[in-house]
Amino acid sequence: MLESLLLIVGTYCSCALAVHAAYLLNRKDAKSRPRHLVLITHNQQHRVEWVLRSLILLCWLKGKAIRLTVFDCGSTDDTAAIVRRLAVRLPFSFHIVRSEKEIEPWLDRHFDAETVILHLRHNEEFSPLLVFP
Repeated sequence: MLESLLLIVGTYCSCALAVHAAYLLNRKDAKSRPRHLVLITHNQQHRVEWVLRSLILLCWLKGKAIRLTVFDCGSTDDTAAIVRRLAVRLPFSFHIVRSEKEIEPWLDRHFDAETVILHLRHNEEFSPLLVFP
């Protein structure tokens, strides 16, 4: 009876050590830069909140760090109000511009290999899994 119990405990401990060793070997560099997502919206009040919340939730679930910047290109609906309300609670920066041409100088200064630009002005289906495969 004692031998069976020791065998079970020993197997459990060796499996736990194997899982931790695999995690340490496959772990990405802790100092890697977070992915920068730039979201460009225009009159998307019906889906902007869902997109922002799903991106942040997916990043949290996958354990990935992101920097999120949202640009609103002169929306005439409640898109800017929704994003402004979410910006108080969620960690991202928000800018209102009149046109996409005003975004280009900002992108020239901040664009790098980890930057992903998402346009919500098109009526295409959006999936946060496209950002983090």
